[in-house]
Amino acid sequence: MSITLPAPLPIVVGLAFNRAGPDFGERDRAVLNLVRPHLAQSWRRTREYERLQALLSAAGGVLAQQGAGVIVLADPVHELTPGALMSLYRFFGRPAPRDPLPVRVRHWLVVQQTHLTGSAAGLDLARPLRASVDGRQLVLRHLPGLPGQEDTILLDERPLVAPAGTLQALGLTDREVVVVRLLGTGASNGDIAQRLSLSPWTVKRHLANIYAKLGVRSRTGAAALVLEIDAHHRH
Repeated sequence: MSITLPAPLPIVVGLAFNRAGPDFGERDRAVLNLVRPHLAQSWRRTREYERLQALLSAAGGVLAQQGAGVIVLADPVHELTPGALMSLYRFFGRPAPRDPLPVRVRHWLVVQQTHLTGSAAGLDLARPLRASVDGRQLVLRHLPGLPGQEDTILLDERPLVAPAGTLQALGLTDREVVVVRLLGTGASNGDIAQRLSLSPWTVKRHLANIYAKLGVRSRTGAAALVLEIDAHHRH
């Protein structure tokens, strides 16, 4: 007796059942007919799983070539792109016992996740974590998962285009550095526009670019990050 499962042409999926004893009776046929839709569903899910695995593998390879990576904060933590955890260890050090994440990364992650619960008002949720080693920089960004899904850490590794600790190393142009310096003095948009002979609209555009590159969402966040970078650079 055989069962054919629904499949796209030219694929034919069938299951054949044989036994040495008496032929299949009506009861046997009824049982097999009940099993048939479950077998078909299992086959479709297997095919879909294989397709998604192939897509993830291809995407992971592309991300790795671009110096990017993804770490899924499941239990256990695992890397979606090859070498993501090794990159993490190279920039932030080996993890603590019984924790796959380095201490500094774990602390940063706790701060980000605490902010999501609303118990750490005032923290900058969008602020990434950065580290530099041997002329290269690794930037981590926390991506909260949807309900029922795991959080992820996005890794972006790239060469430093300026000495570590400078604003240019974070991707700011010379003009944006001047703007953010004035911002740190407490200057308003109007003050900055007047000092640099710019229109208010141009100042707003510069600030939007600065916020995006520094990973902050406010004037206060940008000014605080500049102070931190300056303090680190002096030491």
